[in-house]
Amino acid sequence: MRARAPLPAWLVAALVATLLAGGPARADDEREQLRARGHHKKVVGAALIIVGSAFDVATTALTFTRLARGGWSFAPQDPTDRALLWTGVAGNFALDSILTAGIVIYCDGGQLMRKAARAP
Repeated sequence: MRARAPLPAWLVAALVATLLAGGPARADDEREQLRARGHHKKVVGAALIIVGSAFDVATTALTFTRLARGGWSFAPQDPTDRALLWTGVAGNFALDSILTAGIVIYCDGGQLMRKAARAP
């Protein structure tokens, strides 16, 4: 195995100068990245809130359609009424998680943007 030759002095000096000169620019870049990440999370969160809200309205409509058709009873005899009721109830339960996740992601994005604004 051959021994490696040391790096030339000019290359070492260029690397050190690049690292020293790039310090403040990197901090600004990190702040901008933090702001961009926060904005992206807010957009994703808002999209999830919109989708979750739309699904929530749709599944609530299914539930109330069934209840209005069947005399406001939670024990329907008709198979169509039973399907409407339990699809609506299960949909509300499952799809509210999308709405909740959207709210959490949106809030996290706002926190990242505030953190970027406060960064020196």
